[in-house]
Amino acid sequence: MVYRLSGIGRALPVLPFAAGVLLLAAVAARMGQGGSRLNGNVRGLALATGTDRDDDRFWKAGLIYVNRDDPAIVVGARFGVGWMLNFGNPVRVAAHRWVRRLVGRPGGLLGAAAGM
Repeated sequence: MVYRLSGIGRALPVLPFAAGVLLLAAVAARMGQGGSRLNGNVRGLALATGTDRDDDRFWKAGLIYVNRDDPAIVVGARFGVGWMLNFGNPVRVAAHRWVRRLVGRPGGLLGAAAGM
């Protein structure tokens, strides 16, 4: 026998998803696109120095963002919608090397799947 929800019970499985979507919309409305509505003062830290992420010298071939002085690991894409990694950030470079070692070694994520 199959149990079927009726009345208000039919909406219960959807409520957590709907609450999450509403929370995400509220946070996005508060922050603005790319954090444009934030004042830059987080937990009493000093205001950001204002890195100009659209400066041509930080974009290689107009597509790859490289800025060692920018603490951001992920920045907004220069063209269109989306994100780009900061290939000059040392944390990103270390994380990339760690993932490559994990995935590429025998017994790693892809090594086991490929039968290495």
